[in-house]
This record gives sequence, C-alpha cells and structure tokens, in this order.
Amino acid sequence: MADPPPITEDDINRGMINLLNKGVIPKDVDLTPAFEKGAAPVQCKSIRFYEKKEQHVKRETMTGATHQNTIKFDL
Repeated sequence: MADPPPITEDDINRGMINLLNKGVIPKDVDLTPAFEKGAAPVQCKSIRFYEKKEQHVKRETMTGATHQNTIKFDL
C-alpha cells in the first residue's frame, strides 16, 4: 500500500471532506467514531428573519481594515 500524502495544518483546518478528497482518509472508512465524542460536526442556531421590505435592499459593502465594524453580514 502506498504512503498517504502528508497532512499540513491547512489540510486539518479545511476539514475532513478535504482529507477524504486528497485520499488521506480512505473513501470506504466508517467515520462515525470520529463524531461520537466532542463537539457536534454541525451546530444549529437561530437566524434573523427580515421584514419583507428589508429582504431585497441593496446594502453598500465596504472592505478593508478601517471599515470592519460597518459591514452587515446576513448569515
């Protein structure tokens, strides 16, 4: 069997799907034990529902270090 490709810190930060796609984790392995302990892989939280008149409002987006607190994210 060939040696798996090396794992970098960036690969770990990109997640398990990235490791599967690179071939580090075999495609047919059962990943259930990896998710049984610790934090859940998917977390749910409430979202804000906008009023109908606010849903399609074009907002100006500023980028750069000086305008970080003025950007509104719709997550």
